[in-house]
Amino acid sequence: MTVFLVCTILLLTLAVTPLCVTAKVGADVLQNRGYISLWLFFIPIFKSEFHIESPDSLHRNLIIERKKKKDEIHLNADKNDKKSVRNLIKKSPLLSAIRVRNLTVDVRFGKSDNALMTTFTTGAIRTVFYGLAAFLRLREDVTIESAFTPDYNRDVMQADIFAIVSLSLANVVICLLQGLKNVISQSRAHKPAVAKGRG
Repeated sequence: MTVFLVCTILLLTLAVTPLCVTAKVGADVLQNRGYISLWLFFIPIFKSEFHIESPDSLHRNLIIERKKKKDEIHLNADKNDKKSVRNLIKKSPLLSAIRVRNLTVDVRFGKSDNALMTTFTTGAIRTVFYGLAAFLRLREDVTIESAFTPDYNRDVMQADIFAIVSLSLANVVICLLQGLKNVISQSRAHKPAVAKGRG
């Protein structure tokens, strides 16, 4: 009985203990390239590069490349587009359970020979970020650091983001169950009705 209680306590402790994931993202907008790396307790678990493709003037697609695998996310909110950002978030309940603990952002923007544009754009980016930071602080306790540097001597638009996020095993299990429930519900909704004939 004692062993059972000890094992139960250990399992419950592990279930609510948050897993710390470190994420680093870098992007060079002018060069149309970026990267993302993830570590679990400082063990690398994911690394890929990404860029934006524009099949036409109205559509933008995020292309994520990892080794020989290539994924595509459509940057729109079309509910009928299976690869849209809207449906990606809807199909990933795990995203809502992630908690940001630390966020560091370093942005550099510059337009050579246009000091006014450089100054105003850097300020606009800073304002947008402060709005996001305020939202995160209202949602949870998070440490946020930022640096926005105007560069008046060259054309540049770069951003580096470092974040530490946490997710408990209990939340993972709950989200997996929710995802499984959604898959079952969708399969039942698309299952054709079988007409019963008269004997």
